[in-house]
Amino acid sequence: MVVTNSAGGITTSGSTLHGEANPNGSATSAWFEWGTDPGLNSLSTTPPQDIGSGFATLPLSAAITALDSWTTYYFRAAAENSAGITRGEIISFPTGDYYVAVGDSITYGSRDDIPGDDTSLDGRNTGGGYEPILNDLLTAAKSFPHNIANKGVGGVDSAYGAANISTTLSMYPSAKYYLVLYGTNDADTYFDGPVSKATYKSNMQTIISAILAAGKTPYMAKVPYTSNVRYSISSILEYNAAIDELVAENGITVSPPDFYALFQNTSLLDADGLHPNGTGYQAMASQWQAALP
Repeated sequence: MVVTNSAGGITTSGSTLHGEANPNGSATSAWFEWGTDPGLNSLSTTPPQDIGSGFATLPLSAAITALDSWTTYYFRAAAENSAGITRGEIISFPTGDYYVAVGDSITYGSRDDIPGDDTSLDGRNTGGGYEPILNDLLTAAKSFPHNIANKGVGGVDSAYGAANISTTLSMYPSAKYYLVLYGTNDADTYFDGPVSKATYKSNMQTIISAILAAGKTPYMAKVPYTSNVRYSISSILEYNAAIDELVAENGITVSPPDFYALFQNTSLLDADGLHPNGTGYQAMASQWQAALP
């Protein structure tokens, strides 16, 4: 009997593999097979361990190092005795998950008034906003490293996002996931007026298509509510309806965090009625964590 158990002690460059095996009365050696091929048709092995010839199920473990960061690895326990080789189930672990957050000044973290949220648990200063908070929430919950790059740009809209997504994708080849939040500036009434739902949806589809074509996964968020009269609430509601349509049409499996509903609690907004305050960014991070798989 051989069982593969979850990996532990995961870093961006190593892990400890765990399993168990029962010799069933025959002299037995055990090891782990591992690699980046989901079927382990191409693999490496850990040094064999002599686990004796008893009848008790014994724990197995082995450390592996020099792994590639932000990569999914697959492994299984294996054992051999006079009855032959028995292998456990193949399971996987990532050497961290890498996200990129794209959007406007709300993604960037403008008006975040809790400076302590700027620094994540691993000591990196990432510039505020929800990203370092979400990084720490995900790392603590999943027990492996995360990195969330902040590519928010103040004052931009979905057209900017569509025009620049290819450049952003080229900057982060290791990223697997994109957190997408545009729409507030599309609803600005001071300049050319709010863009139409159709235009917004087309721009967002361009972003989604580019992310998918690069082999990455897009996750969308609802455009936040604002009490600032400069921005059209009716347009924001239309954009959020478009986001629901885009999620369904593109087979996106994560439900968009509803930042519109969240910020109807205006105590989470800065005095400008537009940007979250520090508590608001913490709430955004919690909603993203609840939504993500």
